[in-house]
Amino acid sequence: MKMSSSLLKGTLLAAMILLSPVIMDEVKDIHLMEVMAPKASPVKFRGQVVASSSQITFNGNRYTLTNQHVCRINERKVSSPNSGYRVTNEDLIGTEMVIGDRVLKILAISKEHDLCILEPDLDKSSFSLASFSKIGEKVTIIGHPRGLEQTVREGRIISDKETNIPWIEKGILRVQMITALSYGGNSGSPVLNRFGNLVGVLFAGQMGIHTEALIVPLDSVKDFLRRYEESLTK
Repeated sequence: MKMSSSLLKGTLLAAMILLSPVIMDEVKDIHLMEVMAPKASPVKFRGQVVASSSQITFNGNRYTLTNQHVCRINERKVSSPNSGYRVTNEDLIGTEMVIGDRVLKILAISKEHDLCILEPDLDKSSFSLASFSKIGEKVTIIGHPRGLEQTVREGRIISDKETNIPWIEKGILRVQMITALSYGGNSGSPVLNRFGNLVGVLFAGQMGIHTEALIVPLDSVKDFLRRYEESLTK
């Protein structure tokens, strides 16, 4: 017995609805791994993956973005640990870091935002910044925790506040908390909304709680980038 075209379509649609959670997850993961993940490069030090970074576009300009505390690993290039000299962020500007398979120079660094701008990797595409973010929004992190490259995690933004967390270095303006697994090496990971646009940069996990993480929020990212671009015109 031949199945009519409309009946066949209906059967296939019913099967897709039944399997949709699996199918959609697989499609999403493939999209993230093939299209989005290459924009999030590992940060390497002495051949080891130590953190994460993002290729981004802001006001039509391309940059590589990671955390300030990640870029501080370059202290060892500026001064010997036993010299007694305290390396400043200004000392690190112009020093080089290995991002993916490229060597890129630090252009700007900010303790209050815990962010660092490096030269762009022009061989890779970049994330756009979202126009806004909100509490409850679903987000995806692409990072390189524990040296495992291109690991994808999901969660939601659950709080937005001025930071007053004792174990975080004083001076950071504001943080958001998200529900997502986070481990060492996730620092600098892009935090993306459902459209694949950047809404923040992960900078720390919750002390002893791997299912929650802290991110530099979107407005702080934009503020730092805006300040940097304004400094170039002075």
